[in-house]
This record gives sequence, structure tokens and C-alpha cells, in this order.
Amino acid sequence: MITININGLTLCHKGSSGISHNTLPDVCKTPPFGVPVPYENEAYSADLIKGTTSVFADGGNMIANVGSQFARSVFDESGSMGGVNSGTNKAETEWISHSFDVFFEKKPACRLTDKLFMNHRNTVNMAGLNQAKIHETNEDNDTPKEDEQTEVTLTIGVFFDGTGNNAINLEKMIAACDGKHFDINNQDAQSILTEYAKDNMGFSDLESGSHTCYYTNIH
Repeated sequence: MITININGLTLCHKGSSGISHNTLPDVCKTPPFGVPVPYENEAYSADLIKGTTSVFADGGNMIANVGSQFARSVFDESGSMGGVNSGTNKAETEWISHSFDVFFEKKPACRLTDKLFMNHRNTVNMAGLNQAKIHETNEDNDTPKEDEQTEVTLTIGVFFDGTGNNAINLEKMIAACDGKHFDINNQDAQSILTEYAKDNMGFSDLESGSHTCYYTNIH
């Protein structure tokens, strides 16, 4: 588990589950004739040595700083006559890059994506250390969530009875209005329709003087 970021990158420590894999071949001499053969090479932060001795992280884990190493590596076991440059196989991994402004015990901290030498400098990992990132969520900060909003569409239907007497029949239409369409009581619904009629809203230009029926519905 990792809970610490250094310069926006997770800190490497003995419990960070970091993995370093070579990006150039780990060329080792291979029995029986010492033929140079390219191998994969991989090392793990679980094998961290020479790290911090007085400062620890995430439950007492030794922290990786410059000078620390992953004690051993794997996948080049068959190259037992040693690397063409190092003369070793299965050897240690050490840091190339590091933080420039964060230190543990006066040595720069090492992090996710920092580059490493591998198998006693017989090869390198230029892609950098691979391990988990810390993902921020809304629960990790105090920023309040915006209130959810629900959009309501009001649809107003306009009808004519064809008689030219809609204004006269207004009182009957008001009485027929049912408040359940508005989620309000009938008295409030009738009041709304009365005010609507007073403003002559919906009055047509026809000679008959027809009005809207003032009936609405909410979807």
C-alpha cells in the first residue's frame, strides 16, 4: 500500500510493490561456451536494501533513497557466466534518477518512474520504476458536491370549442380544472387559471373572440 506522493509520484519503499524491468537486453555469457545471450531482467522493491534506517513509510517500510538497491534480480539465471559488462547475473538494481528537492536522511527520495541500473549496471530500465499511483476522489477532499437538479418541462395545451363562447364558458372550465395535474390543490389551480384569464392570455384575433381553455399539464 502506498499513501505518499513525492513530486506527484508515489514514493518507493519496501512495501510499495515496485517493479523494475530492463528496457535494454541483459546480455550474459551462457554455458557451456560462454555465448553472449540477451536476457530479460526484473527486480522488486520488496528486496530493498540500504534504504532509510530511521524514517519509515506506510507501516514501517524502509524508504528508497539514492544509494539504496533492490538486492537481487531474476530472469537471467541461465547467463551464469556473467554479464558482458558486469560479470554478474541475478545482481542488484540501483537508482539513476531521483527527486531533486525531497530528501530522506539527507539523500534524495526515489519514486515511481525513476530510472535504474540493473544487474550490477549490465543493463538499464529507462522506462522507470512501475508501481501503483494514488488516485484522488471526491471523498479524498473537502470540495462539496453540487446539488443535483431535476429539469421540469411545463407544457400548456391550447384548445378552442369552436363556439366563440370560450370566454363565457370560462367559469365552467375553471371548475373543471383538477389540481392533481399540478401537484397542488384545486383551489390553487383555479386561482392560477383565473389570473391567466384576467390578462386575456390566449385571446385570439378571430371575430368570435374565442379564448384558450386555460388547461395545463405538467410532464
